[in-house]
Amino acid sequence: MGGYSYQEFSSNGTSITYNRAEDNVVTPESIDKSLTRLVSFFGRAEYSYKQKYLLNVTMRADGTSRFSTDNRWGYFPAFGLAWKVKQEGFLKDVEAISSLKLRAGWGLTGQQGAGGDTPYLGTYTGSNGTALYPFVKPDGSIEYIPTSRPDGYDKDIKWEETETYNVGIDFGFFDEKLSGSVEWYYRKTNDLLSYVPVPAGANFTNSLLTNVGNLTNKGVEFNVNYNAITTEDLNWSVGANMTYNVNEITKLTANDDPNFLGNPAGGISGGTGSTIQMNSVGYSTYSFFVYEQVYDNDGRPLEGVYVDQNQDGLINELDKIHKGQAAPNWMVGINTRLQYKNWDFAMSGRFQFGASIYNNNASTRGVKQDTYNSGGNFLSNRLPMAQTGFNNTQYWSSHYVECADFFKFDNVSLGYTFKDFSKVISSIRVNATAQNLFIISNYSGVDPEVASGIDNNFYPRSRTYMLGVNIAF
Repeated sequence: MGGYSYQEFSSNGTSITYNRAEDNVVTPESIDKSLTRLVSFFGRAEYSYKQKYLLNVTMRADGTSRFSTDNRWGYFPAFGLAWKVKQEGFLKDVEAISSLKLRAGWGLTGQQGAGGDTPYLGTYTGSNGTALYPFVKPDGSIEYIPTSRPDGYDKDIKWEETETYNVGIDFGFFDEKLSGSVEWYYRKTNDLLSYVPVPAGANFTNSLLTNVGNLTNKGVEFNVNYNAITTEDLNWSVGANMTYNVNEITKLTANDDPNFLGNPAGGISGGTGSTIQMNSVGYSTYSFFVYEQVYDNDGRPLEGVYVDQNQDGLINELDKIHKGQAAPNWMVGINTRLQYKNWDFAMSGRFQFGASIYNNNASTRGVKQDTYNSGGNFLSNRLPMAQTGFNNTQYWSSHYVECADFFKFDNVSLGYTFKDFSKVISSIRVNATAQNLFIISNYSGVDPEVASGIDNNFYPRSRTYMLGVNIAF
């Protein structure tokens, strides 16, 4: 099989300012246009020998307008091997094993969808109505002149590449009564695309999108399904899946520098440019970087009191520590389905372990400072003070980094099917479904499942109830 694809992404936008006092519309301040293209050639070949030995080979060539002509194209091969062990003579007559397959694979994938349209080109941004240069005329009057300022860029930016190895086994026992798979994988990302701080004078910006380092992910995936009861009137099956993943940054700079702390990440509310995470070598991506909170004998946090990690008598950036990570190590899903004659019932849920979450709502609003004063002529929601008793905000206290482990009861449904309803209607199924029923967690906020690991005005997921009718003619 071979193929070709062409994708174009474009947008247009205009920014204007409306001056209510003068009751007029100011001339458009900026016209924003965006255009990127992605062209791909791809192919796949499959080969089977005696229905026992399988080979799959794929190849992609992707070209992006985001990179220069020297780095525009990325080439991403992959192959997979499989051996149907059950088809071999020494297992063919073993009735207890209904299926058994060993497989292994290797492949490269690419990433280019980060940053602006042309991060490799030097471009300019025009000033708007709030960023004009004041020029004093000879007569003493001031004229505000629009300017253009250079943007940061990296002429050598290129494709991010991820290399993956995997080995797995698929199995089935007792005529597929018990079936599942186990897979081990190792994934290494090279030339990671990310925004990093830039030293003053080194570029036209203080933060630049570039290829900064390497990242590894390794772990195990497991899933199993068991058909516990299989009869004419009653069928019951249960299933589970599990993923264990270890994420680690292995390189962030061109040359190894043991004194390089890392790249700040994870913007939070509270001050301009404040961050709560740090990407550092040897740690998981988006690990929280905070001061270690000190507590009194009753377990209450002491305001502004932190552990002096280097024992120099000062509390500063050198005393911050990595504590917790946004991504979980363990994810577990469970499900079951029961069918009795015309009745059917199903439910599913999920566990998450090993992740942390930063409660930015509590760190910003859970203090006595400005508790009742919203800063304007309007009411504002505030959090109870009982959690900390802090008078002032303590954004970088480890107290606000909480455990994000949880169990979620995601879905439950019950249905009944009326069969042979009439000559025209063959069946009618009536069902009731509920989603996001409840969550079990020690997190003090609303929901610990936040992708970034930072809970900042997270909009709660709704609990949904549905009634449905399916008619088959």
